[in-house]
Amino acid sequence: MFSIVIPTYNNEDRIASTIESVLNQTYNDWELIIVDDGSTDSTKEKIIPYLNYQKIQYVHQPNAGVTGARNKGIEYCKSKFVTFLDADDTVTKNWLQDFYELSVESKKPGYLSGAILRNSKLVLPKVEVDISKKHYSSLAGSFAILTEIIRNIGGYDTHLKQSENWEMTARALHFCEKNNYDILFHENANLIYDNYPTNEETLLRDRYRAEAVLYLHDKYAEKGVFHYRKDEFLVSSAINFTRIKSNKIARRLFYKSFRNKPSIVALSRVIIFEIPFLRNRKWLRKDEND
Repeated sequence: MFSIVIPTYNNEDRIASTIESVLNQTYNDWELIIVDDGSTDSTKEKIIPYLNYQKIQYVHQPNAGVTGARNKGIEYCKSKFVTFLDADDTVTKNWLQDFYELSVESKKPGYLSGAILRNSKLVLPKVEVDISKKHYSSLAGSFAILTEIIRNIGGYDTHLKQSENWEMTARALHFCEKNNYDILFHENANLIYDNYPTNEETLLRDRYRAEAVLYLHDKYAEKGVFHYRKDEFLVSSAINFTRIKSNKIARRLFYKSFRNKPSIVALSRVIIFEIPFLRNRKWLRKDEND
């Protein structure tokens, strides 16, 4: 019923607890595909004891990034639904059971979502009406998707290092609505997601986000599920390039945003950017201003 894909890269400290949380599931019709994305630590040694379970398969590949690893896992999926779990997250014992019970509510289930316990706070499935009028979650581990759908839409976009789940989900939901698959959700928080990034990790995330939203602007400039956000993507990219102090790129994007869609707001962004004190106060993270 469920294929679980865990991509892992140098997760020697967390991978075992993630696997254990899968083994503790109350629902038993599952297979686990662990894709080792070229780890250089002892990740493989941590995984080997679990390969005695017939349900668990280990795949090794040269480093291709998380999207490439997830796509590799999709190639091995044999079940009706696929769900993804990051190697440093865990799930409750009812994770798959709740997805299963959700799926049998419909004759044509396509995308299943649940809530998230994120840094000990409940995050419920949301509605973004320009993407879907139905509630959904897009963080890996918070959704399951019909395997044939994710294959049909081409899996993950391997150009993305940030926002890759959200972008794939948008395409999947669009496919579901176009082809009359049901989009279903429950409010049980079965994904345990703890994320407390260091300053260095935050800076790297800002870089990845700057590059990702600029790529999305270009990808959806003419058409597609995110065409309506192309202007927002350009501004977001400019702000994130400002945060990582790539001011030459940021300047070009702020001016391009103003030329594409002149407005008082767009002009004010240009003016703020050109005044270092205002630029730093407006867009640099607090610890960088201290």
